[in-house]
Order: sequence, then structure tokens, then C-alpha cells
Amino acid sequence: MNALIESFPVTATGEILYDHVDEAKYMLILSLIKQKNAALEDMILSYSSLTTSEKVASLIMSDYSKNWKSKDLAMQMNMSVSTFKKKMYKDTGSVSSYITKIKMIEALRQLRRTNRPINAIAISLGYTSSSYFTSVFKKHFKIFPSEIRKNDGHPTEGSTENYP
Repeated sequence: MNALIESFPVTATGEILYDHVDEAKYMLILSLIKQKNAALEDMILSYSSLTTSEKVASLIMSDYSKNWKSKDLAMQMNMSVSTFKKKMYKDTGSVSSYITKIKMIEALRQLRRTNRPINAIAISLGYTSSSYFTSVFKKHFKIFPSEIRKNDGHPTEGSTENYP
């Protein structure tokens, strides 16, 4: 920046000729825009290389408490609901099972790494009933959420088949 300022033409008395300053500002702004656009382009390219299921996982993780529906996710992905469901089914199986899987992995993470009450974890994941949350968790991991805590965050022997 100093080199840029020093390169401005000056009058005999040492004053900067301001018409050149405006040109320099313009060039500086163009340079900054090019830098920002390169960063934005990199971000867009990295996002576009993600699979549909990875993008969906990212959306779900951005708001675990939301009651995600295929229609909402398809809209976010700029797809028709039928195209979205076909792509997801090909990659992961049913959309609802995939949403549940992502939420259950987060539930397990919270149970292992926090001391939050189970009902608070259930609410944070969009479940209005802690008993329903418990039954979904039990079905998914073959162990109750409370047992995770009893075992210091480690599953009981022989119950690890569905753990991430």
C-alpha cells in the first residue's frame, strides 16, 4: 500500500495529484474484488463437488431442531421432490431414514460429550417427546440413551454393531 502511495505523482511542492489517487483507488478496489472472487469461486467449487447426500447432511446439521421434510430439502437443493427422492434413495435409502441417522449420530455425540439431560438433547434434535426420541435411539443403536451415560459414554459389550 505504501509503495502504491509513493508511486503517485506529486507537484513541485510535494502535494499528491489527486486525479491519480482516484485511479489508484479504482485499481485497489478491482484487485480486492478479484481476490474475493477467487475465494468465492473456490468456495462454490468445493460445495459443488459435494454429493447430494453430503449437501443434505450439511443442511440438516445446520438446524438439527427443524422437522426436515423431503419437500424442504428438495427446495434447498433446487430440485423437484421426485428427482430429489430418487437421488437420495440411490445414495442413502429413504430420506426420512437418512435424516434420522444424522440426528441419531448427533444424539450419540451429545450423550457422550455433554452432560445435557436426555430430554434437552431430544428437544435440540427436533423431537417433541423424549419417550419417542428414546424409542428411535433404541431402535437405531440397540441401546437406550440412558445406558450410554451409565457406561461412561461407552456402549455395552456386544451392542456396537450400529455405532458410528
